[in-house]
Amino acid sequence: MQDKNTTCTHKDPKVEQNKLENGCVKRRDGFENYNQEIFDQITPPIVWSENGEIWCKKISTKPSSRKDVLQLKNDLRLQIDYWQAKPRGLCRIRRALYSSCFNEIIRQVCANSLDQAILLLRIREEFNISEKAYRRIFEDGLMFSLRKTQQAKQGTSDLYDEITSLEKESNNLKKNLAKAKTKLSLTTVNIQRESMDRAKEYKKELNFFNNNYLVLKEQLDLLVPTKK
Repeated sequence: MQDKNTTCTHKDPKVEQNKLENGCVKRRDGFENYNQEIFDQITPPIVWSENGEIWCKKISTKPSSRKDVLQLKNDLRLQIDYWQAKPRGLCRIRRALYSSCFNEIIRQVCANSLDQAILLLRIREEFNISEKAYRRIFEDGLMFSLRKTQQAKQGTSDLYDEITSLEKESNNLKKNLAKAKTKLSLTTVNIQRESMDRAKEYKKELNFFNNNYLVLKEQLDLLVPTKK
C-alpha cells in the first residue's frame, strides 16, 4: 500500500545525502520542512545497486488528501480480501496489512504534524515491544509445554518398560511357585508313604515283641511254678 507513496532517487556514491544545517533533507520537489529521519523511521529506505549506480527508495513526504485516505481504506479492504486474512484470532497476514496501513497513516500525519507523527511512532514502538514480549512468553510457554510433554512421554515409556519387566518377573515367580507347589505335593506324598511304611514296620515289630513276650512268659511260668 506504500508503493505509490514512495520515491526513488539516484544517490551519488560520493555524496549520499545533501543535508541542511537543521537536519532536514533538501528534496528536488522543493519540500524542505520535513525531517527525513522521521520518515526513515516509519519505513527504512531501500538501497540497491543497478548498472553500477546506487539507488535509494524512500517514502514520499507529500501531504495526503481526503481522497488518499479513502483510497488507503479501500486498498486495505481489497488486500484483506485478496490475501484472505482471518477476521479474528492470530493471523500474520492481517497483522502485516494493518501494520503497513498504520505506517502509511503515520506518514500522512508526519506530512502535516511532526509532533503527532513522533507520538504515533512511539505508540508503534511500544506496541512492537509488547508484541515481542508476549510472543517470547508464548514461545517460552510452548517450549515448556513441549518439554513437559516429551518428559511425560519418556516417563510413560519408562513406566511401560518397568511394567513389562515386572510382568516378566511376575510370570517367572508364578512358574517357580507352580514348580514349588508340585515339588511340595510330591514331597508330601513321599513323606506320607514313608510314614505309613514305617508305621507298618513298627506295628510288625511291636507284634513280634508282644508274641515273644507271651512265649517267654509261658516258658517262665513252666519253669517256675506259681505258689498257691
